[in-house]
Amino acid sequence: MPPKIKKGTDGSAKGQKGRSTRDSSGSSPRVRAQTGSIKLTLPLPPSVNQLYAGYPRRYKSEGYKEWLEEASLVRTQDKRYFIKGDEWLAVEYKFFIPLLCKNGNKRVVDVFNYEKALSDFLSKDIEGFADHKIRTGIVEKVDSSRREVEVTITELSYNPSK
Repeated sequence: MPPKIKKGTDGSAKGQKGRSTRDSSGSSPRVRAQTGSIKLTLPLPPSVNQLYAGYPRRYKSEGYKEWLEEASLVRTQDKRYFIKGDEWLAVEYKFFIPLLCKNGNKRVVDVFNYEKALSDFLSKDIEGFADHKIRTGIVEKVDSSRREVEVTITELSYNPSK
């Protein structure tokens, strides 16, 4: 069966088939097979605390608008992706950010505050991607001055009867 996640009209993404995982509860496998994946790199978004401004009427902040424009520019230079079907998704976010202050102390970085902007952007950029379809996810921080995020989206076959 060909992968359901495809790279635009250029053909399908290569996926891993037959790999099963268990629920966090340790019950029998419900996620049955990975059928395709998408990998892309985006600039580091603003924190969820910086996405909107204004009170009582909320609007997108200038920093958020600038990030959306930069991320869109990066994506227009890359291939277009779409997800065919309504399968569950696994998403991996790898954040490349400085983890230490100049004095050697750990920087306080809540990467989950960046996820909202990323999933909203991906929902608009990748046809068929929706954050309600994310069944599992991994978030990783990598000490780097790059200030960008690698996102890997994998479609998961799901069998609710098992």
